[in-house]
Amino acid sequence: MMFKMLKSSVIHSLLIFNFLLGSWCFASSSANTWSAGLGIGPNLSQLDAVNDDLGSSIGAAGWMTKDVSERQRMDFVIDYFGFKESNQYYLSLSGSYGLYFFKDTKLKPFVLLGLGMGQAKNFPRTENKSQTSPHLFARVGSDELFRFKKLKLGIIADFMYVDLDDKPATSAQLALPMFTLTYNFGDRDEAEQEMKPEPQAIPVKKVTQVLDTDKDGIVDSLDQCPDTGYGTKVNSMGCEKKTIVRKNLRVEFETAKDVIKQDYLKVVDDFAEFLIKANDVQAAIEGHTDNVGRRNYNLKLSQKRADAVKKRLIEKGVNADRIVAIGYGPDKPETSNATLAGRQKNRRVIAILKSAR
Repeated sequence: MMFKMLKSSVIHSLLIFNFLLGSWCFASSSANTWSAGLGIGPNLSQLDAVNDDLGSSIGAAGWMTKDVSERQRMDFVIDYFGFKESNQYYLSLSGSYGLYFFKDTKLKPFVLLGLGMGQAKNFPRTENKSQTSPHLFARVGSDELFRFKKLKLGIIADFMYVDLDDKPATSAQLALPMFTLTYNFGDRDEAEQEMKPEPQAIPVKKVTQVLDTDKDGIVDSLDQCPDTGYGTKVNSMGCEKKTIVRKNLRVEFETAKDVIKQDYLKVVDDFAEFLIKANDVQAAIEGHTDNVGRRNYNLKLSQKRADAVKKRLIEKGVNADRIVAIGYGPDKPETSNATLAGRQKNRRVIAILKSAR
C-alpha cells in the first residue's frame, strides 16, 4: 500500500516536472537552438540483471533538443524497445537535462539525466502484463561525429531503470546504443554566438575629414592627378581615363564543337595581349550557337565555347576577375540560320568591352 502511494506521487511529480520543463523550454526558445533527431540500434535490455530473461532485439528513438546555453542541453525523448517476442515492448517518454563536455572540440560529447514514464507490455516474470511505470533516464554520446550543413551523424546511448509490478525487486535495466541522424532548425554556431555576451564597444577616435580638392571622386591622398575637374571621368588613380582602343574578338566553331580551332588561337592570344595592356577595361565573352538541335543543349554548348575562350585568355595572363563568360545558345543569331554559311557565322564567340569603373 505504501509503495503504491509512493508510485502515484512519483507519477504525478513526473507529469508536473515534464510540463514545467517543457513550458520553460518553449518559452525561452530561440529559433537557432532547436534540433530534432532519430536513432536506431540494438536493444541490450535485461530484467533483474538476468541476461536471458528478455529476448533482446532492436530499438529506436526520436527526440527534440534545445541548447539552453553554450554548455547546457535539454532533450525530450521517445524510446521504443522491441524484443524478439512480437508482443513484448517498452514505449517511453522522458525529459532530461545535462551538459556538453569538451564543447570546444568537434565531437561535443554530452551527458544527460532525467525522468520519464513508459508503457511495459508482456514482460516475462511480471504479474501485470500491461502496465505504466516511471523510470530513471540517462543519455550519453555525441550527435556530431560528422556534419553536413544542418544534418549531423552521431552515436548516442539511452539507459533506463524501470520498476515493474509496484515491486522494486522486479525491475528492468534498458539500454539502447544507436546510430543517430539530427537536423538543426537553425545554425548552432550562430546560436552559440547569441548566447555569449556581446563585447563592449570600443571608443572610436574622431576621423579627420577626407579631402577631394578637385572633386573627381578620388581623395587627395590617393589622387595622382590632382588637377582634374568635377565631372571628369577618372581611373582609380584619379587621372583622366584614356579613350579605349576597341579591339574585336570573333572566334567561329565547328558544328557541335567547343574546341578553339587552330586558325583562331592567335586571334585569342592577340586579344589577351590587348587586355593586359588595356588594364582599365573588362570583357564579357559571349558564346553563341546556330539553331540546330535542342535549345537546352545549345545553351550548354554556347557556355562551353565561352568558357574555352575565357580559359585561353587566363592562361595567357589576363586576370580572371576582368572576364565573364556567358552562353546565349541560339537566342542571338548574327544572321539567318537558313543557310550553311549563316549557321557557320552564328556558331561564334565574341567579346563585349566595357570600362572597369
